[in-house]
Amino acid sequence: MSKYLFILIFFTTIAFGASYPYGLQTQEQSQALNKITKQLRCLVCDNQSVYDSESPFAESVRSKTATMLLEGKTKTQIITYFKEKYGQYIDYSPDVTKRTLLLWTIPYIVLMLIIGLFLWRYFY
Repeated sequence: MSKYLFILIFFTTIAFGASYPYGLQTQEQSQALNKITKQLRCLVCDNQSVYDSESPFAESVRSKTATMLLEGKTKTQIITYFKEKYGQYIDYSPDVTKRTLLLWTIPYIVLMLIIGLFLWRYFY
């Protein structure tokens, strides 16, 4: 009886044991890996994040991200590393700079124009 109980406990432990990808050791590291790779764009795929892609490029970025997490790097440090290596395009949420200011303000300008046009047509 105890032999069967031992086998049952052994296989239950294996089945429900936590395993994290790329040698990560905690659930927090695994969640950080997922969050970071969802923010990074796969440069060889069309409209896919590194998290969603199965390309060799995405695999290497996930692996490097996991290595950097194990080294104790923060999310900001990791994303900065990839921006320096591959350019601003790899980041799905670009920074607001002089170069991207127009990109961030056009939707608000268009909205103001539409509201102004609506109010002008309504009152005049």
